[in-house]
Amino acid sequence: MTGTTGNLTGSFAISYGIDRLLVVLVCDYDYGASSGQTFTATYGGKTLTQAFLQNSNEWQTWIGYLKETDIASRTGDAVTVTVTGTHTQVRGYIASYSGIHQTTPVTAFSGVYGNLLDNQPIGGPLTVNAGGYGIYGWAGTSGKTRTGDTETYDEHSDVNNVGVGQFNYGVASLDFAAAGTTNPSVDWSSMNSVSVSFITLNPDNPLPSTTSISPTIKTAGDADFTLTVNGANFVNGASVVRLDGSDRATTFVSSTHLTATIPASDLTTVGDKSITVFTAVPGGGTSNAQTLTIKGAPTITWGNPADIVYGTALSSTQLCATASVPGTFAYTPASGTVLNAGDGQTLHVDFTPTDTANYSSVSKDVTVNVTKAALTITAHSFNKTYGDAVAFAGIEFNADGLVNGDTVNGVTLTSVGVAADAKVNGSPYAVVASAAFGWGLSNYNITYVDGSLTVNKASIDLSLSSSVSASTKGWSVTFTANVTDPRGTGTVTLQDGETTLSSITLADGTGTYTVSTLSIGNHSITATYSGDANFAGSTSSPID
Repeated sequence: MTGTTGNLTGSFAISYGIDRLLVVLVCDYDYGASSGQTFTATYGGKTLTQAFLQNSNEWQTWIGYLKETDIASRTGDAVTVTVTGTHTQVRGYIASYSGIHQTTPVTAFSGVYGNLLDNQPIGGPLTVNAGGYGIYGWAGTSGKTRTGDTETYDEHSDVNNVGVGQFNYGVASLDFAAAGTTNPSVDWSSMNSVSVSFITLNPDNPLPSTTSISPTIKTAGDADFTLTVNGANFVNGASVVRLDGSDRATTFVSSTHLTATIPASDLTTVGDKSITVFTAVPGGGTSNAQTLTIKGAPTITWGNPADIVYGTALSSTQLCATASVPGTFAYTPASGTVLNAGDGQTLHVDFTPTDTANYSSVSKDVTVNVTKAALTITAHSFNKTYGDAVAFAGIEFNADGLVNGDTVNGVTLTSVGVAADAKVNGSPYAVVASAAFGWGLSNYNITYVDGSLTVNKASIDLSLSSSVSASTKGWSVTFTANVTDPRGTGTVTLQDGETTLSSITLADGTGTYTVSTLSIGNHSITATYSGDANFAGSTSSPID
């Protein structure tokens, strides 16, 4: 806007897009040494916000202001100041309106008591800048010194007659004070000087706001954690997260996101904590609050269960946690589960307290050892006949101790007795079981029990033949005995009826006997094989 002169009761125009202030200074003198005055100023029906009050035994100084949102749509309204209290003498007040950039006072007033309750001309224009807005100063014309953000002015005459001097005032910005000044100091330090400090009333940075935090609930005794704060108008390097009004280490993510480290020391007591964002001046001040709830931590008692054997379903014997407050338990794995064999297996429980308003849900883990179950696999016993080449066929073993639907689908069986040349006198041979395969067998300690294989004597046929069927007395007759398996050994006995003729030894399954002493007549000759270790005996058909 263009700088305007005249009283605030006159008309003036408002331009948008820049934060502005209406600032009112009131100087009150109470010679009766009575403090306790109250100050009120209004503009357009809006009550000014008190920024500063110094209430000494004689002098009272008050500063109030309105921001852009309260004045932007108003024109032609008057500032009304009311001061209450005993022995009140208002020396004067100044109303100033900020517009564009300004670094020097723009308006002065003089005369006895500074026109008392009169409205003073508009000061300005000023612009928003890094230093923010505030009171520029007021003083007499005798002299001025400056230290940091404080300017001290010397008066012409008795400070009790403040209206006699010339007072300069204004609303300041960047060139007056460093960024970050927050507290004014109006010091009636002697009979001939007054000190006025800068106060930021409407900083450059907008007021921060919060919309949510994450997490919203923690448990007493938790470790340090990172809190995420969502909102708007966060300023890099200027906005800080506060817990119950105290700053916490903050990281700027964006203008809508901050993170802060909340130490474990903030989580020792149960209750609600206020989370706000403060933007330092020049900044927007303190945001609205979000609530971080600290709940109590129920104590869960649950020791590591004793070892169990594979096949034992989990039950209340293992799933037996208790809590310090009422609530419900949810176990993982659930009751009825059969765990595979193995040590150090985790059992987990989530506990939900009945009183969720004051207690957090908690969890606990324990471990259990599951030992392998005993499984006995026994090979069957078999019989075979010498000379047979017997492979194992059908169900050739028993499995004792299977649980939980596990199966043995096959076993490797070995025995030297299955060879065709396995001797009868070597049996019974061991049948060795090994290398079982199937479902779930890694959960067992398997014991293999040998079976046996018995080799039985093979049957063998004996035949007898003669060199002639009839002969003259005294001629020789040769009898030949043959067994059907050339491996047959031992002797064959020739019988003439009840008379033993001879015993002959088999060689390669054959033996011969020649006789010339048979008497005249018919003879019925038979041969009997006595058998050996691997073959059973046999008798031939008679030769007549």
